[in-house]
Amino acid sequence: MDPATLFSSGFRPAGFRWTIDLLDRKREPLPDRGKAPHSLSEYPSSLSLLFIALLFFSEAAFIPSAYPHLGIFQLVVLPPLILLPYIFIYLAWSSTAHLITPSNHQSQMRHYPYDHILFHPGPICRTCKHLKPARSKHCSICKTCISKHDHHCIWLNNCLGRGNYHYFILMLFFTGVLLSYGAYLAYIILSSLLQRTVPSTVPGQHWSIGKSWKAYFQFWAWAIVNYVRIGFVGLLALMCSPLAWGFLGYHLYLIWAGMTTNESVKWSDLREDIDDGLVLIRRKTGNFSATPADHIITSTTTRAESYPREWEDEDEQQDHLPDEDTEPKVAWPVCTSQVVVRTYNNGGPPPPLSRLQREQGWRRVNGLHEIENIYDLGFWDNFLGVFEGG
Repeated sequence: MDPATLFSSGFRPAGFRWTIDLLDRKREPLPDRGKAPHSLSEYPSSLSLLFIALLFFSEAAFIPSAYPHLGIFQLVVLPPLILLPYIFIYLAWSSTAHLITPSNHQSQMRHYPYDHILFHPGPICRTCKHLKPARSKHCSICKTCISKHDHHCIWLNNCLGRGNYHYFILMLFFTGVLLSYGAYLAYIILSSLLQRTVPSTVPGQHWSIGKSWKAYFQFWAWAIVNYVRIGFVGLLALMCSPLAWGFLGYHLYLIWAGMTTNESVKWSDLREDIDDGLVLIRRKTGNFSATPADHIITSTTTRAESYPREWEDEDEQQDHLPDEDTEPKVAWPVCTSQVVVRTYNNGGPPPPLSRLQREQGWRRVNGLHEIENIYDLGFWDNFLGVFEGG
């Protein structure tokens, strides 16, 4: 039987079958999600496979050529550095701990308190038909609400949130370490080869001493061309490592600030309202009387007085349930003494501030620094919270 007929009959070599099974592997759908059998995020995306293929084939090209030039320490360190990015890619992609389902909804409601600035009690997800926990967001790709939603990662084809965000941080870290170490190995190997190849007037002197910049770069170009696998992969690692470290640095900044990528967008929207003079603040008092509902968009009182549809997330309903279950008690170490409102008056300016000042002691907010973020517990507590599940 010729190879084409054999292949069309369904025969696959064992290695080929293993590769196809790996690429086609998906996360098991949750039994109580109540959605279609498989959502798009249950499969690796083309970008996910491209990312993994780029790592794999770069390593396959580099390691055989570099192996004869590596010392004992480098041979011991390299295998775990190669494996760790794959491990955390898989864990971040396969995790379902961040998905809010009917079976875990009550526990998800008690992870974080509503701050009544970015997140308010009462809104119901139109798709999932349940109350939206604080810091959550519905993902149209994953087709479910995500606990402490950060963003949907196109490289993993999965949302990042409470339960898998720390895997993403570790993936960025070890990918950055691997790329930096690969660029370093390429440099020392090619530099050693140049040391043995480039003639020197003084024995033992570094090959670059006494060379012009033009000659220096010409020798490096010669080394890269003649040892193309080491040189090309080393250059690729050198160019890509700043991307990994840059993404990691940005997410460490978010952790330091006590917010997620999703929340950073909400804070930016609030900053625009502050610049327009539409945000007011005052200290809490024992007998709070609500500002008239036709002027309130959001508030930090015990309930949101008004929640106009144009200010709602796409998957939120305007219904606000009066039941106490909409805002369960949460053991959280920080509370705020502020009441913050965004004013609304048919798209116009807020009511005269002098009247509000006279009646209730309101003042206009001049910057975000005046507003407390109850989710910011300090860098170390924020950081440890990420790795403890939050």
